[in-house]
Amino acid sequence: VFLLFVEFSLCYHPFSFHKHSIPLSLYSIDNDIEDVQSVQYVGEWNYYYRKKGMQTTTEDILLAYYGLSGYTTNDTVKYVDLGCGIGSTYLIVSYALLNNNHNCECIGIEAQNQSIDLLKRSLRDIDIKYQNSMKVIHADIRDNNIGLTNVDLITANPPYLPITSGTFPKDNQRRFAHFEFRGGIEDYCIVASKLIRPNSGRFLVTFLASGINRVMRAAQSAGLSLRRKVDIITSNKEINN
Repeated sequence: VFLLFVEFSLCYHPFSFHKHSIPLSLYSIDNDIEDVQSVQYVGEWNYYYRKKGMQTTTEDILLAYYGLSGYTTNDTVKYVDLGCGIGSTYLIVSYALLNNNHNCECIGIEAQNQSIDLLKRSLRDIDIKYQNSMKVIHADIRDNNIGLTNVDLITANPPYLPITSGTFPKDNQRRFAHFEFRGGIEDYCIVASKLIRPNSGRFLVTFLASGINRVMRAAQSAGLSLRRKVDIITSNKEINN
């Protein structure tokens, strides 16, 4: 086992949260980002990435798959992707939800400047009928002014390396994606507990399988209870616990 997906719900709510949102229109695109590529990604939607920067990973796609499981065409879902990066999971989930029900609300939150700019390029290529239901927030997920509540579905593929371990990648985008400069799984669990809809909301996170004890401690401390755990092994078989 080298990778795991864990699903939580809220069992108690120990935090308060203040409402304040940031619209996409307040942020301009940085045209100076180098090495930008575009590729058709999901349906008719493209996405932008840097050839030497972060790109879609297997866990991003599997996270979207597990996140979408259980929803029907009639469900109106409020969705948030924490640390959404260039939109690898966010775009897949948003495409599926909005093609079933245009009343869904899909929000991505990302702090890294290059990643948020690339995601905004992707969104501005999308048909206007989807754009009204999609928003990205340029912020650290730990910012108490994000202002979201009663979220039905939260996904996250957080960094998993403490800043005291390993050698940092030279590329800034990769460095923030892998190392916990803006918090680790503990922070993601705390934020998810603030945003999630009590009882019915779902928080799905991917992490290294070797870190399961850390994930469970973080979830328990944040008031989250385990609903499902999926271990991904190298033979592409799944063991459900």
